[in-house]
Amino acid sequence: TSPYKEDMPPVIRSVDAQPGSLSFVVGTNKCDIWEMAPSDADGNAGRPKCLTNGHTADVYACATHPKRPNVFASAAESSNVRLWDSRARELMRATSVGFQCRSVQFSQDGQHLAVGGKLGRLKILKADTMQPLVTFKKCNSAIDEIKYAPNNRLLATGSHDLYIDIYDTGFRGPGGDKGKSGKVLKYPEMNTMWEKEKGGKGEYIHMSRCSGHSATISHLDFSLPLFNPPELRGRTLIVSNCNSYEILYWDALTGQQILANQRDTKWHTRTTMLGFDVMGIWPDGSMNVSVNALDRSHNLEYAATGDDYSLVKIFNYPVVHDDAPWRECKGHSSHVTSVR
Repeated sequence: TSPYKEDMPPVIRSVDAQPGSLSFVVGTNKCDIWEMAPSDADGNAGRPKCLTNGHTADVYACATHPKRPNVFASAAESSNVRLWDSRARELMRATSVGFQCRSVQFSQDGQHLAVGGKLGRLKILKADTMQPLVTFKKCNSAIDEIKYAPNNRLLATGSHDLYIDIYDTGFRGPGGDKGKSGKVLKYPEMNTMWEKEKGGKGEYIHMSRCSGHSATISHLDFSLPLFNPPELRGRTLIVSNCNSYEILYWDALTGQQILANQRDTKWHTRTTMLGFDVMGIWPDGSMNVSVNALDRSHNLEYAATGDDYSLVKIFNYPVVHDDAPWRECKGHSSHVTSVR
């Protein structure tokens, strides 16, 4: 049966069997492959086994679990969000969020899962149960980028409306501080205060908006507040790129643009593709259009890119030299649009 209670059961589209075997496999319109076992000696029908689960529309986003390396989430245009076990190659949980998905991201402790939609909706799910917690509609077009701050206190979304929207998540770190919304706490200390407040839901509140890009927001990252330049130390900063290849910096609490150079700022993640520490990812003659995605390893040693030439490239990080050496991974037949 379908993993979605509100969906119709899958329809068989193809059948195949191995010669000499009583078992056969079927493919369905839900992009699943099932193995049908033969009846036993008593004539009882064999129990079908799902070999492969699939999405029923384009998959736009995936996110890895911050605490469980074998777990990841995927989101598709069919409105389905799925939680997978990569080690067992099994579907763990699934839900329909009710809108076409464009982005997905775990909170830093893995308790919440944020999903961005094609028409500007944002839904927060309880990651272990996939139950909805809260929904927002602050913009009118697709949310392509979502990030949680290192201390879990803030959530940022980037949309086709050219805005970055900042939310206070209601997460409280050591001591359960309930001070001013968005107050920066010491990184990386944090506990699971979501479980103790509001039944684990948090108190998501729209806090500020960053406005200044001239094209769709493509990538954004949070800083590590204790490692900012001296004049900005302790403040949570955001760096963002857009499809016009701009690099802008923001104060996450106020939404105000920061004009000071942030070359030496340390970033919690590195998915923005423009900047001093990743300038070597761009091949000669690319005109800044051939690389679609970037991510840095957690140990800060490697950076991976996906490009228009069907390649995933692995670089040593930081990538600060022109024509920096890389190792390429082949397998895709078209543009690589995301890498993690």
